[in-house]
Amino acid sequence: MTIVADAGRALAIAGVALLSTAATNLEANALHRALTVRNIENVTATDEVERLGRQGLNVIHAIVDFQTAAWAAGEVAPARVQEWLGLEFAEGFDDDGNASGSTLTVSVVDLVNVGAADIQFDEVRDEVQLVESEQGIGDRFAGLAPRIPGLHTIVLIRVGDKVIVMTTSTVEDSDPEPLLTSEALVELARIVAKRFEP
Repeated sequence: MTIVADAGRALAIAGVALLSTAATNLEANALHRALTVRNIENVTATDEVERLGRQGLNVIHAIVDFQTAAWAAGEVAPARVQEWLGLEFAEGFDDDGNASGSTLTVSVVDLVNVGAADIQFDEVRDEVQLVESEQGIGDRFAGLAPRIPGLHTIVLIRVGDKVIVMTTSTVEDSDPEPLLTSEALVELARIVAKRFEP
């Protein structure tokens, strides 16, 4: 069972049904090749998020088709983007597919080649003012804990022709604790990056 959520919790995209918290099959399903709705769930699993998250954390996740949501909003992705999918983890989702409580969003952009991925990485890094550093995670890594209400940590990775953005945030003022600490998000990024290696 799958929820297809919107890109900014503003667009409802078809196919709504709740996912169970059972662990996703994490076999290498060719993530380093083409990214698809069928293999996006191999990026990470609810049990990994729960293990790295705060004590007693119990999450479910939704598949997010960012590219379709952008088209529905009248935005066009650059020609270098082949696919743009992701996963949103939360402690719950309402009937409209909106997350409740703190969230972890994993966004994966599949680009036409490594050069295009570097352009995408640079654009995101510069727009969000992330700090690029050598972490031994993917081919390139940048991250930041911004001082923006509701946004806790952002991690940006390039692995081959894929750019991965991972963010922890809160959607309610009453829930200031993120699902993962900054350190736990970096550890999850390390796990995720390895799944995209050939």
